[in-house]
Amino acid sequence: MLRCCAGICGGNAAERRPSDVDLQMAQEHLRVVKPVVRVDELREPEQASFEKLIDRCGMQPAPPGVSDPGAIVSPDFQKNSTRLMVVVPSGDAPPGAWNGQDTALPLLLWAQANNWAVALFSSQTLKADPAGFWDRIMLGSPARFAVVVVGHSMLNSVVSALCALHPLLFRRFRAIFAADRDGLGAGNLDLEGGPTLSQQLRAHLGAALLPLPCESLMAEPMAHQRLFELAMQREDRWCRGEASKYSSFDNLKEGDKPGLKRMAVDERIQHLGRDRGNDELSRLLRKHEQVQLGEEEEEPGVD
Repeated sequence: MLRCCAGICGGNAAERRPSDVDLQMAQEHLRVVKPVVRVDELREPEQASFEKLIDRCGMQPAPPGVSDPGAIVSPDFQKNSTRLMVVVPSGDAPPGAWNGQDTALPLLLWAQANNWAVALFSSQTLKADPAGFWDRIMLGSPARFAVVVVGHSMLNSVVSALCALHPLLFRRFRAIFAADRDGLGAGNLDLEGGPTLSQQLRAHLGAALLPLPCESLMAEPMAHQRLFELAMQREDRWCRGEASKYSSFDNLKEGDKPGLKRMAVDERIQHLGRDRGNDELSRLLRKHEQVQLGEEEEEPGVD
């Protein structure tokens, strides 16, 4: 008896294993691509400048049109709606460097190879005006998932910048890899002499703050790969959480499913006076937000 070898007709649908296909797609999504680069380029000290990185990686000054930019961004910074990596060098690093005198070139090359938009700050400019300068640069990025890589002595400046943001804006920074914690431990997230953290930002930082795989990222050959593996694992977990949240909309009973009017006009009028901070939809969103904040908990079914 003839059999469809390609499987495109559906004749062997019973033998297909969608779970294996899904697993393969997930593995492809999490696979970190290594950049192709000459070894000597990673050690050239003259690359540690904004001008050299603009020539080497096609970066662009930010804000645009200024003579002395406080940051540089990748060409897809305003177009990449998926991934964004924000690099904040250590406090003593010159523009274009990462931690100390180490060039930021490897970070940019790894980001480009893995389809991450990048913003590289000048630590001196950010320290002078954390909230204002951060907002002027970040408003140009539409990325829904962002990570921050922070060098020594700059975590306070990053947290100060996040303090001024609305929760909807600072929550897209899903992971903050810090070379040090600047005294910001799990039980002490308030900045000494700085603004007091809101309860929402405190909870977000408790889940987002992570140590760097290696302090300098230059001493360990595999440190860059491990950094991007951790970032993409966090992105994958967040995407699965978002999918679970949106699938839960189908079970709403008390109101309209977002984007779909399924209740009669009279029923919707009766619900106009409801407590929108504690209705069915807000409770569902709060539940999934708490799940996202519990990043340190093990996933169900994982040993």
